[in-house]
Amino acid sequence: MLNVCRLALALAGVLSSASALAASRGLILSQDSAQLYYLSDINDTLLRNSRQQLSLIVAKEQDPRNLLLQADAELLDYQRQVLGTRTLSPKAGLIYGNSHDQDYGALLAGAILRQPPSAERHHEWLVELFLAPHLGSHKESGNEWRMDFEWTWGFRIQVNYPLPDQAELNLGFRKIEVDLHERQPSSFETGLFFGLSYRF
Repeated sequence: MLNVCRLALALAGVLSSASALAASRGLILSQDSAQLYYLSDINDTLLRNSRQQLSLIVAKEQDPRNLLLQADAELLDYQRQVLGTRTLSPKAGLIYGNSHDQDYGALLAGAILRQPPSAERHHEWLVELFLAPHLGSHKESGNEWRMDFEWTWGFRIQVNYPLPDQAELNLGFRKIEVDLHERQPSSFETGLFFGLSYRF
């Protein structure tokens, strides 16, 4: 729990110091989890033309100490227009997680399908899917190390409604699942969520 608090404080410090960039930050809540995130607008300095997000999720669906720290970028240089005005963008990033007292880290890859607002419809919706395969090493009874293939994956549907004063209401459904050594694949979090974002 102390590590969770330290990570939360570090993330809060990053979010407060990043206010010079045009971006948004917010809090998303569900029945058994809380997510704090910082989402930058298009930024050409770090990963060329990309939209970067840093988020910390703490959940207790299967384990009261579930933790997922994620840093990713939506790669707008490779964005494609599909199905009318919708856009499809690849994303890449890193995750660090702790679930069932096991730490893991991995590269992630995924995609985001967005429907931007229009003159008739002021809200935006998006669908996101990511996969983060990783290898875990475990000591066997004979003091030998064994490598296991593990993974984390996530799926999200979200609708963003604009509010006055640069705020935004976020509603949606999210599922994140984790496969770890000597455990059946288990849900990190599954369910509806709501949140509030503020643009600055």
